[in-house]
Amino acid sequence: EIGIPRNITYIHIHKCGGTSVQGALWIRSRRIRNYEFQIQAERNMDINQKNLLHHFSLQMRSDVHSYKHSYGGGSAEKKEQWDKKRWSHIQAIANQQSSSSDLILTTSNFPIFTIVRDPFERFFSAIQQVMHYNTDFRDKCLHDAPRLTWWKSSRKIKEEEALARLKTIECAIDEMENNHFRGDVHLLPMSSHFRLLDEDTFNSGDDYGGEEGAKHLAVSVFSMKDIGDILFHISGSVKGNNKETSIIHARDRSNEEYATSSILAKLSMSDCTEEMLEKLCELYHVDVALMKWLGYRGKAVQRC
Repeated sequence: EIGIPRNITYIHIHKCGGTSVQGALWIRSRRIRNYEFQIQAERNMDINQKNLLHHFSLQMRSDVHSYKHSYGGGSAEKKEQWDKKRWSHIQAIANQQSSSSDLILTTSNFPIFTIVRDPFERFFSAIQQVMHYNTDFRDKCLHDAPRLTWWKSSRKIKEEEALARLKTIECAIDEMENNHFRGDVHLLPMSSHFRLLDEDTFNSGDDYGGEEGAKHLAVSVFSMKDIGDILFHISGSVKGNNKETSIIHARDRSNEEYATSSILAKLSMSDCTEEMLEKLCELYHVDVALMKWLGYRGKAVQRC
């Protein structure tokens, strides 16, 4: 059998496995399209005749659509088009969810889900990602690894690498404090993504598809720690099948093979001073509160 999900909506929070989820959705969509249902139906030929069984096949249709929001550049006209398209989708799901008093039935037929991550872990992953494509940020904050020379001891090299990581993180934190997370969606708090579901984000008039604005939405929130199970469930794959285990995004910037710098690949909480951790707690206090409210634990929740 193949499970047929209906109207799955995924809220993409950056640096929380979004590329992998998108890949899993495309895999599931392709599997549904390629699956040919054999359906047995009955038709009454005559009141005195027995039912005649007819067998026929039904080709399923499945698509993956993206509803974007531009946090950065782009024309105002383009942004408005994207927002209206996304808002129309949100209202359609909200209307379907609100049409039933059975919450379980409603959320199973029109599920909305997202994935959250420990704020500290997400921050280090975001630095690795942003410095990969933002040369200004990289040139300003990335401290290069020390040069290897014959007269330096391994201990000295490790000390210099640790200092380079500390200076890189310290500069990144200062940049985020002074420039509103550099306006980068990867660095912005996770909670800001949920504002895209908030009626205050839109006008409630006819331009955005309704007079009453948005209704309450039921959203399932999963932890990044369970990303493997989530991807297998979404894609409809079978665990242990080597052809399907590659859906997890491979180009991890914390992997030295794909990292922009060996220093960036090794960033961690242990590279931070107490003062730096306090600043991170302040910068991501809303995300820490969200994780606590959801009942998820992690380094940031324990520290902040």
